[in-house]
Amino acid sequence: MKVFVAVKTNVKAEYVERIDDAHFRVGVKAVPEKGKANTRIVRLLADFFNVSPARVVLRSGGVSRMKCFNIE
Repeated sequence: MKVFVAVKTNVKAEYVERIDDAHFRVGVKAVPEKGKANTRIVRLLADFFNVSPARVVLRSGGVSRMKCFNIE
């Protein structure tokens, strides 16, 4: 399953918001340094979809606010 994520970093409360079947908004407390925010996004998406974090793979947008993930 391919999902597209719009990310907001450095927020007070973390969240995952579904826009439609393939688009989400994610807010993370982590700052976008050295992959910290991407790691946290993977964990939040894994919890949201009830899968292991190893099954959430970042496909594009590593340094962008718009990201694409594969959920296996």
